[in-house]
Amino acid sequence: MKKQYLRHLLRDLLIVAVSIAVAVWLARLGAVEKFLALAGGFKILASFVAGLFFTSIFTTAPAMVALAVLARDFPPLWVAAIGAVGAALVDFLIFRFVRDDLAKDAAGMFRSKIRKKFVRLFHHGFLKWLLVLLGGVIIASPLPDELGLAILGLAKIKSRVLLPLSYIMNFIGILAIISVARLFSF
Repeated sequence: MKKQYLRHLLRDLLIVAVSIAVAVWLARLGAVEKFLALAGGFKILASFVAGLFFTSIFTTAPAMVALAVLARDFPPLWVAAIGAVGAALVDFLIFRFVRDDLAKDAAGMFRSKIRKKFVRLFHHGFLKWLLVLLGGVIIASPLPDELGLAILGLAKIKSRVLLPLSYIMNFIGILAIISVARLFSF
């Protein structure tokens, strides 16, 4: 069973590495700029679409490039605010439809007895909110939101709490990425 999880982890790390390589390649080719030129005056829509792609393990890196490029010509706060709407929408849909599966996958990394004790430990009090904080930080980071959503599912967070939490954390994450991109742009 542990070999299966190790294989999944290695596969996911490979996917992330390929995604980053593709994002760098697209950025060097100017593909994002070409897409945004096609979008023309639809910067709001482009920000929303880039936010939609900000959440998935497969599309996070290209979405970060698109968001950073959008913020060159459009106010960064607007890009982050609109992109966070798209990201929160996708997070909510993922959480709503696969919440239990994500939590089972996260809990499945432990042996049965340890898993039951571990899961019960995080259902109440301070430790539950620690999991919520950890899940929120992962959502804000460039790490795939699926991991943060799995942690939030493990904490048994309610759907009505997820949407504002996801929006706020994605807003912070997108704004941080835009700010870092601006620091390193010439």
